[in-house]
Amino acid sequence: MRSVVEYLSFVLVLLVATGQPSGAALREKEDSLSTPSPFVTDVRGLLAGQTPGTVAVSSEGAPWMTPSVYVHGIHPGIKNPAFYVDGVQVSDLGFLAPESIDRIEVLSGAEAILRFGASASCGAISVTTRRASRNGFHASYSFSGAVQQLAFEPRQLSLEEWGVYSPLGGSQNPYLLDRYKTSFAQIHHLNLQSGGEKVNAAATLDYLDNDGPLEGRWDIHRRFSGTARLDWRPVDWIRVELSGAAGRSRKSDLNVLNGILVNELLRPGQEAQDPLSYKGEQTNGTAYSVQAKVEFRPVSGLFVRPFYGLSREKVQENETDWAWDQYGAEAGYARTFGLHGVSAELAFKQQKYHYEDEYHTDGGSRNIIRFNEVLTDLSLRVNYEWDRRLFVGFGVFQRGRKNIPSEIKRPSFAADIRFRPMENWAVFAAWSQSNSLYAPYLLYESWLLPILRQSEFSRLNAGTEAGFRFGQNRIDARINGFLDEDRYSLGTSRLAVRNLGLELTADLEGRKGDFRFNAGSSLTLFRNQVTEMVEGFDAIGYRDDLQLRKGLPVGIAWLHSLRGYSPENGTPEIGPEQAFGNGLFPTATVGVHASVAWRNWQFSVLGHGNLGQSIFRTVYSPALTRHYLENSWRPENPNALYPNEWYFSNWYDYRKSSAMLLKGSFFRIDQLRLDYNLAIGRGAAVLDLFASLENFLLFTSYPGSDPEYALDWKTAGLETGSYPSTRRIVLGMRINL
Repeated sequence: MRSVVEYLSFVLVLLVATGQPSGAALREKEDSLSTPSPFVTDVRGLLAGQTPGTVAVSSEGAPWMTPSVYVHGIHPGIKNPAFYVDGVQVSDLGFLAPESIDRIEVLSGAEAILRFGASASCGAISVTTRRASRNGFHASYSFSGAVQQLAFEPRQLSLEEWGVYSPLGGSQNPYLLDRYKTSFAQIHHLNLQSGGEKVNAAATLDYLDNDGPLEGRWDIHRRFSGTARLDWRPVDWIRVELSGAAGRSRKSDLNVLNGILVNELLRPGQEAQDPLSYKGEQTNGTAYSVQAKVEFRPVSGLFVRPFYGLSREKVQENETDWAWDQYGAEAGYARTFGLHGVSAELAFKQQKYHYEDEYHTDGGSRNIIRFNEVLTDLSLRVNYEWDRRLFVGFGVFQRGRKNIPSEIKRPSFAADIRFRPMENWAVFAAWSQSNSLYAPYLLYESWLLPILRQSEFSRLNAGTEAGFRFGQNRIDARINGFLDEDRYSLGTSRLAVRNLGLELTADLEGRKGDFRFNAGSSLTLFRNQVTEMVEGFDAIGYRDDLQLRKGLPVGIAWLHSLRGYSPENGTPEIGPEQAFGNGLFPTATVGVHASVAWRNWQFSVLGHGNLGQSIFRTVYSPALTRHYLENSWRPENPNALYPNEWYFSNWYDYRKSSAMLLKGSFFRIDQLRLDYNLAIGRGAAVLDLFASLENFLLFTSYPGSDPEYALDWKTAGLETGSYPSTRRIVLGMRINL
């Protein structure tokens, strides 16, 4: 399979034909053919593979888990970019239904800084909910139903492999042999909108019921969510905007499914246990965001825009509580002088952040973690434009923290320039610098100790884009190179990471008679490296042999080489320590899409892949310890079942040799879909019927659960029995009135 993946990636490099440019909105174009999104149950599915420069995965693999999103590489100490819904910052996007979203913008570098300030130093995901798109009252309803099965079952250890390790023998747990089934997932979506000269209103309601591939309803996910949006213009110089989004979900515990994936074998004296006998808990969660904004334009070129917004998230079972409040005002003025135009925007925003989490120790004691922060942001942005050919923007931002005892104030800067020498050709460049340096108090035992913490980010990108039209056909292409520098320090420890990359995208669309077509791909090349490290920084998430080392990629594996097995007794032969793999982050990502339409029919293909990443397939199972180094320590109990019984209770000493470091490259065909559109009656009603095959083809040599669900800063490419993906047969319909 590896050769197939390499061949496909080579073809994609030669074609370099589509994908959506970095920072472009993920939305359907009304005036051109578009490739429909696959059957997805979370926002991560809209980002995976189709956004150049972005890698989006769910660290646990389950479709309802909070996604991990990496924009332009992996940044130390930061899991995700900042998430925004209609301008309000939220903790994650899991409470939103994909069908309720009008567009998603993936912002990076200066583009993110200029819009959201220092909080978007590592990028931003900006979501805009649906609004009325036509005058008059309109309604639409859609239904999608998916029959799904396990797509890729991980290879289990055979009894012969178990016997090589353990002369005492072992047998498979009979409850682990066949615990998967065919299940059903359904999505209902209702969209209501009313557009007029002064009032524009829209609302959506969504219901999801997803029964996972496990027997019984132990891995379900239900979500009920909705959005509302109101734009009101009572007079020409006043505009009022109200928006809100809310969701309530019920999720199952993953321990049941993971109990099957770890492939525990029976040892002497054990009794067979059915993982389904474990009554996994179900978690209820509620989240919402609301924003109110009023815009005044008393004279031409001047605007004043006060706003208020809030977001909340509550997880009931473990009492996790997240709250964010923001209020402030924006003001700006723009003038033109012949071919020249200048504008300036000044903004003030205060934000209050609260996080509370309750947990119980092994002894049963109750503990509560609380964190509060008040942020005050001031920003100024100045723009200059000449004859629609040259655009230059510059911004400066200052952030203050109310509860930090001794903060050294350092502003953040951002600048961008765009020059259009020809109507269909533009070159661009952007730079940003963000700093955070303060000395909070650290509670150590009974002492309050000041400790210096600093985060410094610099972002630089430059490129060119062009569009060409010939007849009814059009080609758009874009090249963008980026260089990100991250410096992070805590006390006397310092870490610096550099991310270097290149994005290549292009789109081809056109028409010939009754045929319309759209096809292409995107390719992003990544290279990251630890450029500085003082003292051990494993504390930020790396475990044991997945390390940060100066001059090497992030998450390189420093392991003893496995040379083979002894022909006499099957024991492993181990060589000296050395670096293995390319690190946990892929060296390239690709995305492809294509659609062709003839009259009322449309056929679409969608796919994506990651290349060059390394994955540890190391489930926490004694059956796999035969691949690791023997330890000189022995338990005092001479009657222990195994001489290295210590390994069974100390997972920290796993991953000692290169045996389980595997190549995680893959290419996945996400969707093969057929649509048929039918006009109803004499009105404007349209019925869309569709059927699709999703996730039926996966090209990879990786034998684990799923190579896409093993990328996370804290687990560093460690696959411990991740939630496997499903292949689906989807039938659906949409009616627009």
